[in-house]
Amino acid sequence: MTSPTLWMLMAQFNGQATVTLESICNQYFGMSSQKASVSAQKCTLPVPAFRLSSSQKSPWLVHLSDLALHIDKCRELASKENIHRAA
Repeated sequence: MTSPTLWMLMAQFNGQATVTLESICNQYFGMSSQKASVSAQKCTLPVPAFRLSSSQKSPWLVHLSDLALHIDKCRELASKENIHRAA
């Protein structure tokens, strides 16, 4: 089953399956494109980032299904934390 989050991301990014890391790094990870690129090289982003070629000039990409899964996991964790705080 496809999550509503994935559908919303696909609508936001005009139906693309992948987006550049640069286009999402500030909004979704709170970091500059330079820091996000370094994190991608070190494999320390919360989602997998990849290049479609071996060229250093090739942009880092993120698959929207990975981003949607990350968003949904963060939301679920926040919901559980809020329930525990309210109790």
